[in-house]
Amino acid sequence: MAATPQATITLKYPFDHDGKTYSQLVLRIPRVGDQLDLIDPDSSPQKNEIALLSHLCDISTDAIRLLALSDYAKLQAAFVNFSQDSL
Repeated sequence: MAATPQATITLKYPFDHDGKTYSQLVLRIPRVGDQLDLIDPDSSPQKNEIALLSHLCDISTDAIRLLALSDYAKLQAAFVNFSQDSL
């Protein structure tokens, strides 16, 4: 079985959450099933995005909320890069 593609995002502003220090996040490639399982049509686009990104990084949504906006932008860019990889 092939390894799952992933991207490592080094955080400019590390943070602590639930007794752990986060200095980088590992984002795995998104799959169609992730969107089907996690996107809630009754929720805001921002909350859906946070739910999806936290799932792909295997961290809680509360942890994602602690990211500096500049680090969150890096995470979003990695996600977009995976999404447009084959275009």
